[in-house]
Amino acid sequence: MMRKSWKAKLQEAFEAPAPLEKEEFLRKLDRPRMGLGEFVLSQAAYINKWSRLASAFVYAVAVTGAVALKMDMVWAISALTPLLALALVSECSRSERHKMDELEMSTRFSLRSVILARLGILGAENLGVLCLLVSMGMRNNQMGMVQTGLYIAVPFLLTAFLSLWAAHKLRGQEGIYAGAGIAVCVSLMTYVFHWEIPALYQKSRMGWWMAGAVLLGAGLLRQYRRLIKNTEGLS
Repeated sequence: MMRKSWKAKLQEAFEAPAPLEKEEFLRKLDRPRMGLGEFVLSQAAYINKWSRLASAFVYAVAVTGAVALKMDMVWAISALTPLLALALVSECSRSERHKMDELEMSTRFSLRSVILARLGILGAENLGVLCLLVSMGMRNNQMGMVQTGLYIAVPFLLTAFLSLWAAHKLRGQEGIYAGAGIAVCVSLMTYVFHWEIPALYQKSRMGWWMAGAVLLGAGLLRQYRRLIKNTEGLS
């Protein structure tokens, strides 16, 4: 009883005083504010530069072949688009891969918001690059925009879907290695199939290509949803 009494008296003696005018002090603090647009733009500086270099490389090859050399570049472009998909997927897991996810979770904006902002920027950039690549692919051949777009978009979607699936199954650096292997396989498959199975690229097969693009797009969105859900679980 004596010990408990002493403990109670010591706790009372060393108890911190009640804060005076706390609310008034907090109201006077100059809190930095950042809008959604400013936040998204701020994330552009943190995106890995090699993803933009990959886009620049693929577009440079397309322009050189289609404009300077007057070549039919559809198949070369189709074989290079998996490189763009790999750059996009690698950005999704960069925080976890470099052990920065816990630090980013402690910042003002959630890790989910950071990943969504970066994916939005990269998605917009890739969409713009793909549109430019389609215009280059339509040169020096008789293909229309839809046919050219499908030949270019399907390898991109296939690589992105399989790489995200692999990144979910294999965490960290192993997922990136698997994604790189998938990108190489899709790239080689795209180029070889054009020569070995020409019937696959006839106009009569366009319905199958459209269905494949829709299914891969839906699967890719599902993988992104799973990625965001896992990120929310970390927060």
